[in-house]
Amino acid sequence: RLVARRAAAGDVFSFLTRSLVLPPDCAAMVWPEVGSPRVVGPGSMIEADGAVRVMFVRKAPFTLGYNFDRLTSADGFELSASVGFQIKVVAERTELAGFCDRLMGSAATVTLDALQSHCAEAVHAAVVAFVKARKATTLLSPQTWPEFDAILEDEFKPVGFASGLELLGDVRITTASKDFARAAEAERIQRLREERIAADRKLREL
Repeated sequence: RLVARRAAAGDVFSFLTRSLVLPPDCAAMVWPEVGSPRVVGPGSMIEADGAVRVMFVRKAPFTLGYNFDRLTSADGFELSASVGFQIKVVAERTELAGFCDRLMGSAATVTLDALQSHCAEAVHAAVVAFVKARKATTLLSPQTWPEFDAILEDEFKPVGFASGLELLGDVRITTASKDFARAAEAERIQRLREERIAADRKLREL
């Protein structure tokens, strides 16, 4: 899925078509021959005169999803985690300049895969911080999962600020641990065995 595309004005406009109106879910940054680039909002018109190049950006939120394995809880259990959330590109001049510099570089397009890769390090750091500070029983409880939101927000701030991205709501994390499940099952079996031994001892004493 395409997030942004940059093109020379000559590739956008033709001899007969000297202007275009942006669709409702699209903003653009226009670089002129002279002066600073300007941002054009959804539904607005871009004129070909004086334009050198144009970057089109989707304004709709994008959903990112990640899966992480081999995480370690505070009490030493191995866990996995799945994370999902939404972000959007901020359609302001400073933010779009950062987006163009950090994400687009010399390329002509930015895809959803590129956006996901760009954010992956911050998301992983947030997950590691969340997991290593809590015991497995706490991490496996859905009541604990909303605590991840603030951690992700803190880790994402530098990336979002530098890249013109905004973290939206609807952050989701789920955790699982086969390691903890095996340990819990072994503990349950041991407890049943001890209860059985205790019951047998009482019967012999009767």
